[in-house]
Amino acid sequence: MLVDLSADSFKAALSPHIAPDAVLVSDGRAAYGVLAEGDDLTHLSLVASAGERVLGRYHIQNVNAYISRLKKWMHRFNGVSTRHLRSYLAWYQMIDRIGNALNPHRHLGEAIGYHAT
Repeated sequence: MLVDLSADSFKAALSPHIAPDAVLVSDGRAAYGVLAEGDDLTHLSLVASAGERVLGRYHIQNVNAYISRLKKWMHRFNGVSTRHLRSYLAWYQMIDRIGNALNPHRHLGEAIGYHAT
């Protein structure tokens, strides 16, 4: 979890999870550039407000769309406690991944770690 939006927070939260050969595609936030430079990553910065959304095969729309869907889903709860945030995010990821195939039987299977195909 990010403590704030500083480069140090980004590095602490993200560096352990980024493969050395990853290409970091981000918005224009300077902290991403600092993270990429410190971890020697290829970094492409796309600023949507400046009309930059795609550069070759790289784009930021999947992330932006996911965040939009997540915010819409979370709105119904009128805020969640930090203590339970991971559970809410896992719940949403399951719903987003499974979509219309989610039913009570599948939900219970996912909860106990059974991932039906």
